[in-house]
Amino acid sequence: MRTSYDTPTTHKRRDWWGDRALCREKDPATFFPDDWRRGIGELEATVAKQVCARCPVIEPCLAGALERREPVGIWGGLDPDERGALVTSRGRITQAPAA
Repeated sequence: MRTSYDTPTTHKRRDWWGDRALCREKDPATFFPDDWRRGIGELEATVAKQVCARCPVIEPCLAGALERREPVGIWGGLDPDERGALVTSRGRITQAPAA
């Protein structure tokens, strides 16, 4: 399942980080496994994360996915569960203590 936010292969912008993304060289389906938690989907997610780990634009990719609250796919090396956990942990860190 894919969302309207496609992998960085469909955007045409000057000086856009996605132009340097390693996922552009791979099958986009790899980054959108049906079930990243088990079976073949878990294997595809692992392969996608390995590509992300070598990518020079992993940080803006992840930042964009977090900003959009991307519900599916591997973005910035993280699956939806990992992104959710990151948002939750960041929320705990950045919340001001109650006075």
